[in-house]
Amino acid sequence: MATHDEPFGGDADETAVISRAERREVYTAHRREESTRTSRLRLPVGLPVERTYEGAAATTAFVALILVVLEIVTDLLPDAPIFWVFTPVRVVILIGLAAAALSGLPAKRWLTPLDIPIVVLFLATSFATLIKGVGFAPIRGLLTSIAVYYLAVAVRRSDPASWHGWTALSFIGVATSSLIALDQFISRTPTGFCRASLDGTRDACSQSGAMVRSIGTFSNPNLLVAFLVLALPFALAWVLAQKGTTRTVGWVVIVAGYLAVLTTLSRGGIIAAIVGLGCFLLLRTPTRNRLLVVLGGIVVVVAGAVIAAVLGRAVGLRTDVWGAALRVASHNPLGVGLGRAGPSISAADPGDRVYQHAHNLWLNWLVEGGWLALLAVIAVTVMAAWFCLQAARRGAVAAVATGASLGGFAVLCLADHPANGARIAMLMWAVLALAATSWEPVERRPLAPGSRAARRAA
Repeated sequence: MATHDEPFGGDADETAVISRAERREVYTAHRREESTRTSRLRLPVGLPVERTYEGAAATTAFVALILVVLEIVTDLLPDAPIFWVFTPVRVVILIGLAAAALSGLPAKRWLTPLDIPIVVLFLATSFATLIKGVGFAPIRGLLTSIAVYYLAVAVRRSDPASWHGWTALSFIGVATSSLIALDQFISRTPTGFCRASLDGTRDACSQSGAMVRSIGTFSNPNLLVAFLVLALPFALAWVLAQKGTTRTVGWVVIVAGYLAVLTTLSRGGIIAAIVGLGCFLLLRTPTRNRLLVVLGGIVVVVAGAVIAAVLGRAVGLRTDVWGAALRVASHNPLGVGLGRAGPSISAADPGDRVYQHAHNLWLNWLVEGGWLALLAVIAVTVMAAWFCLQAARRGAVAAVATGASLGGFAVLCLADHPANGARIAMLMWAVLALAATSWEPVERRPLAPGSRAARRAA
């Protein structure tokens, strides 16, 4: 009779065989679990890289957003369509959206509070464009910008830490465009844009005392300053998150960015950059006293700029175009169609000046999409501002830079419409996506012990 310590015998041998089979099953299950377990790496820009199917899809979506940002900064991709109406940037956006859909993001996570006004804006402008016989090309342009909005929403919600990647990309974009702009200004590289007087009445490069206006990586100084106003707050947020020598280098780039704003010689751009910086300081600690101080400073700066413009008679050009735009809107309550604001306003102006847009973002939407489009744009503006302010009061990190970016851009758009260009339009919609998700965390929350997600991760 075999004892308990016997290594041999029928019963002991049968037990050993069963144990080997069980160990084989445990080992197989462990290997299967290891093969599907998420393994995260962190690149310098905060790009999440995961070794799962869903993680790879989320990473692909973020890479697509990176390419869109690089296109905004450098105009990297060709403009010619690859096939039919699909340009390289549209293909990248579609790949990003498809990857985000495959990343396991629930359908309800694609929804944002801005969805209804965005749909109304799209339908109103599309209807006006079609009934006026403008064609589908401008509708595709607006649809491309809205697609960037939802791509940014999906990336932001697939991985909250992608916020750090966005701020790093903004820092790179500011460094690239501002250093090129400073080089153009210092070396007096001909850009085709000059300014000989502060009031803007003498802008010919042949006039005495004319200074070259920097354009950086853009085709126009107003587009450059619009990009910097939108991107500088995010670059500043990235710098403040750094330490040691990295932060020192970052501050040098930030200073270069604000100097590049000055080299554009854009009056509205300089004021907008100051307002954006004031909003950044306000939203970091949104107390009542700080609110009063910052708002008082903004009022003083804006009032001083208006007085200087009136004394220099520079407002006359804006009042002419605004008056013509209102006349066009009164005769076309449903809008004249996307891309038709400039020609329509030029025809309504008794002078011989040619305009590209209404020199006001909200007025331009009124002219092109009618009163319904104007209401939708006002709703987007008010809601985005409210989201950022409330999120900042709750201590949301993303709300500070996002609110400062949109605050400065809103001031710039009072007398200009830089989002009339495709690159600035895509950037504006991406920042609006950050505003719609501004109260959400910028890091992954730890999994609750015993929760279903924790068990799956284990």
